[in-house]
Amino acid sequence: MASWSPTISPDAVSENWSTVLLSLRDLRRDVPINYNQYPGIALTPACFADGSYTEDRAACVANLIAIGYRSFLLDLYLDGESGGWGICPVADTASSTPTTTPAAAATASLLPRQSAPAYTCTPSFNATSLLTIFDTWMTGTNTDLGARILLLTLSLHPAATTTTTNSSSSTTLTAPPQPLTSTLKSANILADAYTPTQLLSDRRNLNSSWHDDDTATTNTTYFTTLLAADDTVSTPDGWPSESYLEFKLRKRVLITFGNVSAAVSAVYDPAATADNAAIFPAGYIGAPAPYNASTPPQCFYNPSNISIAAGNSSWAQALTTTTTTNITALINCGYSTLLNPAVGAANTTASLDTRFRDYEAHIRATAAWAWADNQPQNTTGRKPSFRCAAMRVSDGRWFVADCNEWRRAACRVSGQPYDWTLTPTPLPYASLPPCISTPRTPLENTHLHTLLLHTSNLPSTDSIWLDLNSLSTDSCWVSGGANASCPYTDGDEGRREVIVSAVAAVIVLVVFGLMWFAKGASWRVERSRRRRRRAAKKRVREGVEYEGVPS
Repeated sequence: MASWSPTISPDAVSENWSTVLLSLRDLRRDVPINYNQYPGIALTPACFADGSYTEDRAACVANLIAIGYRSFLLDLYLDGESGGWGICPVADTASSTPTTTPAAAATASLLPRQSAPAYTCTPSFNATSLLTIFDTWMTGTNTDLGARILLLTLSLHPAATTTTTNSSSSTTLTAPPQPLTSTLKSANILADAYTPTQLLSDRRNLNSSWHDDDTATTNTTYFTTLLAADDTVSTPDGWPSESYLEFKLRKRVLITFGNVSAAVSAVYDPAATADNAAIFPAGYIGAPAPYNASTPPQCFYNPSNISIAAGNSSWAQALTTTTTTNITALINCGYSTLLNPAVGAANTTASLDTRFRDYEAHIRATAAWAWADNQPQNTTGRKPSFRCAAMRVSDGRWFVADCNEWRRAACRVSGQPYDWTLTPTPLPYASLPPCISTPRTPLENTHLHTLLLHTSNLPSTDSIWLDLNSLSTDSCWVSGGANASCPYTDGDEGRREVIVSAVAAVIVLVVFGLMWFAKGASWRVERSRRRRRRAAKKRVREGVEYEGVPS
């Protein structure tokens, strides 16, 4: 059985890549999941472009997860004879030997694809095997540091037979379609799923769901809330936060239907198989908008209106076929991007490792939407105060700076996601006011960056402070001011430098005051002694007899 066994390290993408991913996850912990950034990729062109569905491709899937992809488009095929679901586009895989079919026009999940030279499928690498890779990843990362949310989109097609050259042709069923949930259960992935049934239940009473735990709350400014006469809070359109799913429910994956071909729709009813209780309907968790340079999708950034309704980027996804697309512009407009690379002769003959470099370029542009290249820098060898995050005015990217430097700071207005202001004067990090904050999503970052560009007395070469530092523990980036602690360790080695810098003058004054007090006390004692000596000598000179204590 396949498992999550990547052949590369996450930090192969760039230095401190794991730190980048963790820092941005922790920032968005209370943001509803439908506003977060989920880098996505279609698995068929990414790992099975040459038509080979064999065990060696498990490493490709594992590596995509390892470098930071969190949204995956999976193509599943309905076998007309067994009613089962598989990943091979042809149905004749019942034998124990690999099945190789003639070239078939592989129908794409979302876009037309060119023909693969042949399909090579092995029964030992099937839909359960593929889903088990995701399940073992979730099991292996089910910790405070490793937990992440995963989105799986299932596009359904009829499987071709060895005599059928087009997998989109109609299929005659001799057995009813099996529930997709049976396949999900066989891979143990259903136990990790947050389902439509759970979502509806949570929405009915936020008091006992998303607001029941102070450590795993959900920010309600992003959606509509209703207050009943009995003080029950509900929502018709809200989604939970990542922290609620990961740390309270221990749910790590949401599964949704993607494109369902007409041939499958004619014979498969999710309600009849009860799959609709576990799998979200098509379009409910986003419907990828194809990217066209001449007519790009709507940008959700609205500088004249900072309300959530005006910039409703809920589950917004943009579909792109190349890593050279202006990915940054799409992300800044509020989109997650789904890479669906075109399959051509050059791509199918290239090695997986060669194509993987392109996927790394895409993930750098998407998962690291906030940090500048090679940031946050490794602070090893630097002074402990080099642990505070600042935003560049020029491009809105973040970098690591010395906390003792003086800058203006970003403040969120009334807790609103898209409403920002700046402190009137520069300050060192330890002296920043409580209003300091940090963008949690790319669209929030766009609103703040635009404010900087339109602030007349802020040069383009300048930068501002953000509420993000690793003073408590190296490489553990937290918000909450200079005194915030890393939730994963008890370290505080970096904070001392900034605290000393901020209160050094006070300490000096206190020490000086104590010394002055001690010196003054000694002076008073000495003066008292001198007065007593002078009085005794005066009495002797005047003939005054000393009377001691009687014996």
